[in-house]
Amino acid sequence: MNSTRLFLIKIAGFMMLLSGAMTASSAEPYKLGVNAPRSTQETLNQWQDLGKYLSKTTGKEVEIVPMEVSKVFGDASAKKVDFILANPNQTLMLKVKLGATLLASLNGKQGSVFGGVVVVKKGGSISKIEDLKGKPISALGIQSAGGYLFQVYHFSQKGMQPRRDYGLFTTTSQDDSILAVQSGKSSAAFVRTGILENMAKEGKIKLDDFTILDERKDSKFPFLLTTELYPEYFVIALPHANKDVAAEIKTALLKMPASDPAAQTAGIKGFIEPLSTATLENAMRAVKAPPFE
Repeated sequence: MNSTRLFLIKIAGFMMLLSGAMTASSAEPYKLGVNAPRSTQETLNQWQDLGKYLSKTTGKEVEIVPMEVSKVFGDASAKKVDFILANPNQTLMLKVKLGATLLASLNGKQGSVFGGVVVVKKGGSISKIEDLKGKPISALGIQSAGGYLFQVYHFSQKGMQPRRDYGLFTTTSQDDSILAVQSGKSSAAFVRTGILENMAKEGKIKLDDFTILDERKDSKFPFLLTTELYPEYFVIALPHANKDVAAEIKTALLKMPASDPAAQTAGIKGFIEPLSTATLENAMRAVKAPPFE
């Protein structure tokens, strides 16, 4: 083999290696959408370390993408993300409508369940659910579980239906729903458990300024509560997501210890095998929430 031919072979080999390296370095990250009931920045603050943990553990770059509650289904349909940390009713909708796969259930500090709260201003004329007939209520909207669905189901068990018996106006965050009550723009707010306590801790509100309607006491659950308890958020894989990567992400989630910085920053214990969605499905069917219209 002459020297010129050997030189050309070496050059070709080098170019192939360079091409492979460039392809690997320019590969698009896998996108994990996170339902953002509060704000984009607060969502990033809470979950960005999870993206770093998954990237390090799987060897695949995973990017956290905050998602507006009302846009989760549309963005999922448009394949803007590959995986989603979704609330339970979004999970069922994406499973039924798009064929999403449940990978894991979130295990929060309060456990693997959460609920909804009906909040009113203390000292007013409203002391029970029935007093809200004809009154405006602030809420995130139909795609929110703890900020809408759970309370609507709770009201339906008392014979009260949205729009027929009480008004609803949507907000862009659950913080805004509470602040609307504080300012007098709404008579009550629907929020998920834990929001009130977090806002009080951040100095945004004082818990003593509010009253919880139909308050339930549960010695095993640490937050203010109105409704029954339902399964926490799920991590789901959308149909177009790489199945091998989905399996790696599931394994990484289930192995994440409560002591990991990602769990500490998120304020969770970790993740567990997906819980049953039967009780949630019953509630959604009862109020004819999508996808059970």
